[in-house]
Amino acid sequence: MPNSLEVKNLSVERSNRGIIKDLSLSLAGGHLVHLKGANGSGKTTFLRALAGLIDPSHGKIFWNKKNINERPFSQSCLNYVSHSLGLAEELTTLENLSFLRAISRKTLNKTVEASLEAMNLKSFQDYRVAILSAGQKQRASLAQLLMFNCPLWLLDEPFNSLDTESCGVIESLIDDHISNGGIAIVASHQKFQSSTVQKVVELK
Repeated sequence: MPNSLEVKNLSVERSNRGIIKDLSLSLAGGHLVHLKGANGSGKTTFLRALAGLIDPSHGKIFWNKKNINERPFSQSCLNYVSHSLGLAEELTTLENLSFLRAISRKTLNKTVEASLEAMNLKSFQDYRVAILSAGQKQRASLAQLLMFNCPLWLLDEPFNSLDTESCGVIESLIDDHISNGGIAIVASHQKFQSSTVQKVVELK
């Protein structure tokens, strides 16, 4: 069965303030959304709600026709890459991804080493994250997109700190994911190139 994501009249409050108000969205496999908006407009809040990390104050989210607030996402469905990166600074890049692989039930697509090599980080795999540049940390976090095979990608500012070449690598990964029937929602201040069908959602 093709994958689908449906958001119905979603509202989310934080500290008694409405962040997301009555947002609806319907996506099928092969759909890409560019999520735009100024800082504080709710991009991260929306992605966290879609990932099942925040309960909506109103509305429902359905993955493959099932309400995720009643039946949370299986780990195998979702790749959520936060703008906070989620890397342990005292561990090496190899140790970070190896730990992530060890605790995850997601389907493995590439080995840890192959994922780091594809992100041009093989020569840095034994370096502690603390001494890496901002761009290298970003690529290390995004390596999980290669490592795991998940139909839904939720990406929060994935192009931050990346040079032009690295941005092109991530854009190609997104294109490949969409062309293979995946769904991606990408929150980004930056314009990005894509050969796939793209829908723009702007939060205000």
